[in-house]
Amino acid sequence: MSFAPYAALWLVLVVAAAISLVAGRRPRLLVAVTLVAPLLALSLWLSFHPDDPIPTLNVFGRQWAISTAAWQLTGIVLLLMLTAAVCSIMDRPIGRFAGQFAQSALLAAASLSLIWAADDRTRVMGLALFAAVWGGVALLVARERESTEVDRLRFPWVYLIAVFPLWLAGVLPAGRFVFGLLAATILIAGHRRENGRSDHGNPTLIMLDGLPLVVAGAVLVATLFATMPSTPDIVIGTAIGLFLLFSGLIRVWRQSPTPATRATGLALAGISLTAAVWAGQEALVAGIRLAVFVPLLPGLAASFPATSAGDQPADDAAAARPSLMRWLTPGSLAALIAYIVAAGLPLAVGFPVLASLYEAWRASGGWVLLIVVAMLWSLLLAALIISSRSLGNIGRADRDTWLRGAILLLPVIGLLSLNAIPSNVSWLVWAVIGVTAIGGLIIGLFGSGIDSLAGALHEALTLPQPADRVMDGIRRVGNAAVGGLADALTILDGDYGLLWILGLILLLIWII
Repeated sequence: MSFAPYAALWLVLVVAAAISLVAGRRPRLLVAVTLVAPLLALSLWLSFHPDDPIPTLNVFGRQWAISTAAWQLTGIVLLLMLTAAVCSIMDRPIGRFAGQFAQSALLAAASLSLIWAADDRTRVMGLALFAAVWGGVALLVARERESTEVDRLRFPWVYLIAVFPLWLAGVLPAGRFVFGLLAATILIAGHRRENGRSDHGNPTLIMLDGLPLVVAGAVLVATLFATMPSTPDIVIGTAIGLFLLFSGLIRVWRQSPTPATRATGLALAGISLTAAVWAGQEALVAGIRLAVFVPLLPGLAASFPATSAGDQPADDAAAARPSLMRWLTPGSLAALIAYIVAAGLPLAVGFPVLASLYEAWRASGGWVLLIVVAMLWSLLLAALIISSRSLGNIGRADRDTWLRGAILLLPVIGLLSLNAIPSNVSWLVWAVIGVTAIGGLIIGLFGSGIDSLAGALHEALTLPQPADRVMDGIRRVGNAAVGGLADALTILDGDYGLLWILGLILLLIWII
């Protein structure tokens, strides 16, 4: 199979970016380019699935190839770009989204230069190109916004740091896995700016937030293809993955009840990295889809909240509507779909990630890891429920809101997994997934944050009880546990909290 269709796909993105910049004063041409370019690129992608032999391209000593994993990651990039393009047309003035679409197209083209890289030198060059384009676009976005946004953005060229460990992975074969893992970790965790409510639905920020996770997935795919992780490599990868999961979970809880899209993506990327170490490339690609599109659902829904109950006309027809219809809004549907996918239920990308990871731990005797991650996952699911309360306002979602809500279909497509359910998943894994989903739902419905949960537990333990030696002992143990939990949260909330988390994870793995 020829590489020409994929080269044409890349050229479509670059040419569309150039046309959008010069067509800023011609609205019809600009809208046409904004929609046609992503659709044409997606059509080329769907029409040319890589066969055996893999299509390759060699230009000036640089090599590119389209493997199955690279083809799947390319689809994530193009679907993300189409979502950003539709957002730009729906919400932005015609004079503004010309530059935003050009930025999105250039970011997509730069990411593909790394995703398709077939050798170490080309991969380093692709990452350097992506980091430079990402930093330039991020700097432009920061200048267009408030001055505080520059501080929240931290260092816009942070991904250039990942070039060095990726280069070391190529020149030091003995440390290829560790250095590749380090480069992917920088790509996942380097960008720490959190979107404000007014930022949700911004097309450029959609690309800035999602593409680093896809590029990190490409680095991990290349690393796993080149080397088989040893036992120390698996330990290091598990520690880093759980560290990302735990740090993302803490940030999600701190920002609830508002949607924390970046923090949610960080936590999901952490579990995806862990699944990649234990279960391979298929779990990794599914995990990247999970980490990119699940946070995007509530993020998009936050940009068009439903009409509140106070804004509705107080007529008999509205009052007579069933409560379910009053609850049904694009925001509530987005929250429900995000929860179903993140919970790991079948026919969604969360299932192959969690099922393969839990099955690997069950087969290797990693019961402690399985139990700990299941508990953390319940808290993450609960945080998704709590943060979604601001999206599913009980009120009337009018026709315009539902039309805007149609954009949610794009990330939903990225979250579907229509593959047959594997028969080798044990009943214990099914039970863990089910209990985790139910536990997260219960905690999310009856809690409003980690502080309120700890306070409710403390209040329940300090209520007057009949004099009884057994009950007195239980209350003392409970009070000690709550006090210890409060002290632990205080420590983790300090300046060295993340170091404590990493130390605890390493201790846990060492005990196992």
